[in-house]
Amino acid sequence: MSEGSPLAGHQAELARSPFSGFVGNRLEERRPGYARLSLQVGPQHLDFWGRLHPGVLATMMDSALGAAMRQPPGTRGRERRRATIALDMCVWQAVGEGEELVVEGRLVERWGEVAFGEAEVRRADGGLVARGSLVFALGGERG
Repeated sequence: MSEGSPLAGHQAELARSPFSGFVGNRLEERRPGYARLSLQVGPQHLDFWGRLHPGVLATMMDSALGAAMRQPPGTRGRERRRATIALDMCVWQAVGEGEELVVEGRLVERWGEVAFGEAEVRRADGGLVARGSLVFALGGERG
């Protein structure tokens, strides 16, 4: 990705976040109201049983929706502060070390200072791993 690409700024933002850096999310695509991230599952992501910890799935969904809402539609390209206020997730399949996951987050609706989004995590082969619904509070423009 080139330094001047639209993703470079957000990729740099992910890199500056200690938590996103720890998890290892990679931004694949972002446009207003949509984002796609990927993750290579490593040993640090596993629970006691050797499966992907569900908190990693929740983090992927939250990161994808946060990226999708970085400049929500209707804000004339200005970045808005945002905070997750609710997350509901259903896990469909266990995931093991070495698997590649992709999460897509989509803004579904925005009501003033509240936004609702949905996210799906899939294996590289397209198999559904988890699905979630998230609610965000939108604040003022980021300065």
